[in-house]
Amino acid sequence: MTHRLDLDFPLRGLDRSRAFAAASDGTTPECLNVRPWSSGGERARGGSRPGLAPAYAAQLAGSAPVQWLGWLDYGYGDARTFDEPFDYPDNTVLDACDDWAADAAIIVRSGHARLNAPAENRAAYYTGLAGDEWDDFTLIADVAWSYGSSGQLVLWVSDADDAATGGAMVTLTHASTWVCGPVYGFATTTSLRVQSGPHAGTWTEYRDVLHRIRDGTLKIVADASAVRVHWLGREVLSVPRHDGTCRKAGVRLSMSNPGGVDNPITDAMIDFRLKRWLLRAGSRAVSLSRRLLAVAGGVVHAEAPDGTLAAAGSDGPALADVPLVSAARCGGMAFLVDGVRPRQYNPLATGAAVQDWQARQGRLPSSCRGVVSWRDRLVLFDSLESPQEYYLSRQGDPWDFDYGRTDAGAAAM
Repeated sequence: MTHRLDLDFPLRGLDRSRAFAAASDGTTPECLNVRPWSSGGERARGGSRPGLAPAYAAQLAGSAPVQWLGWLDYGYGDARTFDEPFDYPDNTVLDACDDWAADAAIIVRSGHARLNAPAENRAAYYTGLAGDEWDDFTLIADVAWSYGSSGQLVLWVSDADDAATGGAMVTLTHASTWVCGPVYGFATTTSLRVQSGPHAGTWTEYRDVLHRIRDGTLKIVADASAVRVHWLGREVLSVPRHDGTCRKAGVRLSMSNPGGVDNPITDAMIDFRLKRWLLRAGSRAVSLSRRLLAVAGGVVHAEAPDGTLAAAGSDGPALADVPLVSAARCGGMAFLVDGVRPRQYNPLATGAAVQDWQARQGRLPSSCRGVVSWRDRLVLFDSLESPQEYYLSRQGDPWDFDYGRTDAGAAAM
């Protein structure tokens, strides 16, 4: 049986002086920002109460219209991954790759980064970070070498190139010494040294001729308190962290096989090889915050602590003069597209908060005029070049648009 229940709008307003069951007719104990008379038809059916005063006194960009307006929640920490499997064609030098500013002596062969000549000591600087900053990190490197090799690998994640300040620098040294009897072969010494600012530590392991090691995974984990180094699946070193914001990362390779009594092999293929370089960087969670953002006259305005709206610092030109700008939020940042030059806004940046939105992997289309967040991806669409195409970033990483990967979270189009 159907029962009809008439619910009258509480035209007499809010009354919290009585219990719910004892509320007087025409009142309600719960309501917010409503009034009895609607603003459209002047009927007693309820409506939202109009604003009584402007929320912000400042006018944005003079007489320019607002191109976008929305809230940005941030401060809960975010993470991103920079993955380099060295899957380039043979004889590609790293300085010809998009993500590296490297010395030409570091070359890729058979999916490995290696030196082009056996006696050199060269560094490669990872530039795919696109001006990013982070606090904590995990760096994983798969290393291999031929039997009889002697060499050195240096990895750093820091506030400057080829340094240990703010992060860590780890040096892996492997030395092979020829033994001519009673068992012929190479005895080896493997050592690790970690440095984080003024803090340093060393670990060493010796193996005789009968025990060989020719590869392994080096893992560096840095948080607010310590830097921990893992080798072959176990932690071998830990030093206090020289805490700071990291901005740079890279690798340096060296090798020494001069021949003679200690090492009779002079083959140039006897060397160190780096098979994979993987950096997971993250920002620490701080107090959760909400900030109003507005775009007017191509300029991003952000709410200041005193409640005013002020133009955010930018390292590039203003957004295009279009009626509307499209924006989406991901990882505590806002990403804006105008069909000309994608931009990103970082409320925790120590420098310019508005920067170019650049892909660290693959290609980010610059002519898209729409962007939305969907299942932890950013989806770009409405490109002037290909209006029928959609471009999806990697899941959880709005800077990865490498459509060649095949895993479940890879970018797609």
